[in-house]
Amino acid sequence: MPILAKLLISAWTFAFAWVVKYIGKKWALGVVFAGVFTSLTVALYGGLSLVLNALMITLPSYSGMEMAMYVAAPNNLPFVISSVLSAEATLTLYAWNIKLLRIMQAGG
Repeated sequence: MPILAKLLISAWTFAFAWVVKYIGKKWALGVVFAGVFTSLTVALYGGLSLVLNALMITLPSYSGMEMAMYVAAPNNLPFVISSVLSAEATLTLYAWNIKLLRIMQAGG
């Protein structure tokens, strides 16, 4: 009976270690991708906000000019542009990953 217990414990330990190793790699890659997308989105939002605020300060303070600026560039413009660019980056990375998987599957 102790041999059977050692065998079962060994099998469960091996299976658990394999699952943790496999999922750990995928999880680490997902965390890296999420961190990159988050940092790029924050940098893009900061840059767009800086440009738009500098433009608003530089323009004369006529009410018509400010209204035209808000029509041309609404308040949520940085969010919209960063969302679109993040989606494009995600699609590009996905297509690149699929291409790499096909190359690896073909063997070179």
